[in-house]
Amino acid sequence: SQDMLNVIGVDDTSGEFTGKIPYGPKYVEDDVFSECPYEQLIFPDSVEKLGNHVLENSLALEYVKLPLSLTELPEYLFSGCRALSSVSIPLVVTDFPEGLFQNCESLKEIPFRTGLTVLRKNVFRGCFSLKSLVIPESVKKIESFACADCVSLESLILPSKIECIEENAFENCNSLRSIRIDSENPDFFISEEGNLCSKKDN
Repeated sequence: SQDMLNVIGVDDTSGEFTGKIPYGPKYVEDDVFSECPYEQLIFPDSVEKLGNHVLENSLALEYVKLPLSLTELPEYLFSGCRALSSVSIPLVVTDFPEGLFQNCESLKEIPFRTGLTVLRKNVFRGCFSLKSLVIPESVKKIESFACADCVSLESLILPSKIECIEENAFENCNSLRSIRIDSENPDFFISEEGNLCSKKDN
């Protein structure tokens, strides 16, 4: 923008932009890097807010460094970034919004943050490379389809005080062989067959 505070677009045909945004802007507008050809994007710590769909469907993107000044993430920020394998997220972020990592097929580890209480709808849906998932103890609720279609997921460790797991939260996770939860959990237990069951149904 004219005042140099908003990133409103990028010329991805010039070859001059290398993926590192110069220090200065405070806001990145909607769709700026959506479907971009870059393998990495480094946001300066001056950026305080990201618009909607900023990185969505950027198929070549492998690494993203988010600014330390960022406290909230927009929904579906990394959705469709199929090559994404590494993300640097500020420690002050305490909520993963809906669809944050949907269809991030190359992501093998989730960069969880302290204070996360809910796994929201579609947040890890379609993370094909995810083989194990240790959900933080702070999480109390897992919404529908939060981890659906994680076809390689084999091992799941649930928080000891998880209170709610919505229907279809782990739909089509057909490779899941091991589920662990504290036996003292008042709401859920693992059956002799290894299935996750609700104590409220018994």
